[in-house]
Amino acid sequence: MFKPSFKPELLPFAAFFATIPLYSPNIVSFTNALGMASLALGCFVQAMLASAFVAGLGLAVASIGHAVDRVVAGRRTVVASCVLYLGGFAVLAADGLNGGTSRALEAGAGVSCGLGLIVLCCAWGMRFSALDIRTGLLHVATTCGIGSLVSFMLASLEGVPYLVSLFAIVLIGLTTPLASAWQRTALSDRDHADCAAGGSLGDRPSEDLPDDGRNSMEGKDVAFAADRELALALSPRQPHETIWQTLRRLSSVAAAPFVGFIVFAFTMSVRKFNLFGGYDIELLAGIVAPIVVLPLCFARTRRPFLSFTHQQFLPYAALALVICNSFPIGSVVQIASASLTYVFFAVVGVIALASLCAVVHAREFPATLVFGTMLSAFSLVSLVGIAASQLFPDQDAGPALLVISTVYFAGIILASIVALASQADVPVARKDDAQVPVESVLRSRCEAIARQSKLSPREAEILQYLGRGHNPTFVARTLVLSISTVRTHVRNIYRKINVSSQEELLALIDAQD
Repeated sequence: MFKPSFKPELLPFAAFFATIPLYSPNIVSFTNALGMASLALGCFVQAMLASAFVAGLGLAVASIGHAVDRVVAGRRTVVASCVLYLGGFAVLAADGLNGGTSRALEAGAGVSCGLGLIVLCCAWGMRFSALDIRTGLLHVATTCGIGSLVSFMLASLEGVPYLVSLFAIVLIGLTTPLASAWQRTALSDRDHADCAAGGSLGDRPSEDLPDDGRNSMEGKDVAFAADRELALALSPRQPHETIWQTLRRLSSVAAAPFVGFIVFAFTMSVRKFNLFGGYDIELLAGIVAPIVVLPLCFARTRRPFLSFTHQQFLPYAALALVICNSFPIGSVVQIASASLTYVFFAVVGVIALASLCAVVHAREFPATLVFGTMLSAFSLVSLVGIAASQLFPDQDAGPALLVISTVYFAGIILASIVALASQADVPVARKDDAQVPVESVLRSRCEAIARQSKLSPREAEILQYLGRGHNPTFVARTLVLSISTVRTHVRNIYRKINVSSQEELLALIDAQD
């Protein structure tokens, strides 16, 4: 049973989320509070999204062939990003107080914010990636809900009071990335000093070292997170693997949350609805979504958690919205369904963000590849959504958004049906279910085999799932790894233990004293 353990140091993410200009309600509140024209907003937003797209894409590409996680998480990079981020906000605020007449300043402020945002988002992602999927979803949902509430309250302020409150909240949102970078850099420097003095890094227990199938990596190339819960991956490339094969392997793990995240970006940028005279409906959706998501953290299911959320919870919710959207336009049910659609996409965004953090938590891919790809795609799709909103009047944007939402709903429902029909998560049957050892005995037997066969930490972890009778697909979905990587680990396990099938492995485990 899931036992929640909340980390207070992650609470400042609520402040970061409440002010991040990539989330459209925040920047709309900024311009409304200062009375800036829509043209000034457009110059800032387009420059910010364009620079974020280029920076995120460049970071993702660089991470495929080089170990850039350490550089991005380092003290100098994070400090420089904070300066760019704060500087962009300050320039935009100064221009807004002067009437918002300098397009060059607005564009420059957008570029500065966009470049700083990429590193700061990666830094926050690395912090959340130290958590398992349920704990990560708990923290993401809670902090995003608090952030939406803070943003809702900020939207009621104007002028100087708004700016003072905004910059105070921005500074709070930067405290955790700065503290993590300081601690991580100090720890990394000490590790390098230990290696130079005599290689004490190699004396650490194996569970402290990152295991992504390449246990022969040299200790001097390993960078440790400040809390030692997250080891930054070096490179996602496997031997003799092309870049496209790497990306295909990544898509096999992150396709569902990735698609959900970019659909969320499009719907939030293509059309705006106001509530109570001046509040975006996205703010209300951001407050309601965590209330829907939090019970999921405690849901009891025998299927892998991400499979449960993407193949059962979201498809059922989408099916309900499709039925409600089929009612006549203007009816009470249809109007309520249109509002709940924004809540649904906010739920999708929260689950997708936690899922992508879980992908990084598995340590198969570096954080910069996952988050850089996500942020670049988010920025590009947001630009497309803004362009689409300018091409169509409001009376045409509503039906178009309904069509796009329905297509997405149908897609996730169809994908769920196909996945459930494949029965990929059904455990392999054992010869005699009465002989299946209880969990504690099974764990001790697998640990004994792992020690005797000198399995790596990841292989030992996979061995326990195989010992329960699960197939590689189930293991991949549970540990958020690509199926090809799990199969490679399984082959290595069989070779080291000297068995040729899972049936022989189960017999070996049952025969352990």
